[in-house]
Amino acid sequence: MNVSKPVVMSLFRSLCREGRKFTDYNFRDYARRRINIGFRENVGLSKPEEVSEQYKLGLEQLASLKRQAMVSSIYPEMTSVMDQHA
Repeated sequence: MNVSKPVVMSLFRSLCREGRKFTDYNFRDYARRRINIGFRENVGLSKPEEVSEQYKLGLEQLASLKRQAMVSSIYPEMTSVMDQHA
């Protein structure tokens, strides 16, 4: 599977969108940091096999993030001090 740059950027945006759905500030911030770190670690990949493998892993992470965000919305935490001042 040959994965193009626009497809990878679409995955990045989808992950960021899902990460913003967490009701808890700490989870939102962790998701944002982890997404950025993951993509920075893989920016230098050049072999199509490696890119494809990481893309598949990213899709799995997106599915997991969607499930976690849904659970987060069902069982919201109390409002964080960080959310009150934002």
